[in-house]
Formats: sequence, structure tokens, C-alpha cells
Amino acid sequence: MGVLNRWHPLAWQRKRSGLPLWQVAHFYSPPELANVLRRALGAQVGEIAWRTTLLPRIWPRRHSRLPFGAFVGMRVELSRKEDEQPWKSNMQ
Repeated sequence: MGVLNRWHPLAWQRKRSGLPLWQVAHFYSPPELANVLRRALGAQVGEIAWRTTLLPRIWPRRHSRLPFGAFVGMRVELSRKEDEQPWKSNMQ
């Protein structure tokens, strides 16, 4: 799942653009998005991992675990019951 980060200036710029689409859009911070997923999936949530990207040019890496990038990408691993077939996510 990916969203525009509410904490990045790009989201603020979009909100102030005056375009109707951006006026009704809701942008999420990484913790807010994780909470939405926990509420929606309940006990099924295993591990949640996220990264941000589109960081300032001075940033030495293209993605980060710091919540400042413009785009938040989040991966949710679902927990499984012992009687279900084992599975493994190939997203690392």
C-alpha cells in the first residue's frame, strides 16, 4: 500500500493547490496508516514494515525508515493460524 505522506511539504502543496481532488484527499503519516491497517485487519495483522521515498536531494539514500519522505510504502504480513497452510511473503 502506498500513500502521499501527510508530513511532507508535497502533501501541503497539493492541499493548497485549489484542485477539488486534492481538497477532499486524505493524506496519512506512517503511524496513521499503520493504525488504519490494524483497525481494518484486526488480529490478522502480523508485521508491518514501511519506508519513505522522494526525500530531499541532500539525503544520501533513496529511501528511509524516517517518516519524512513524500511517499510512504507499507507492507503488512498477515499472521496465520497453526492449522492453515504455511506461506511466506516474498516481499523483503
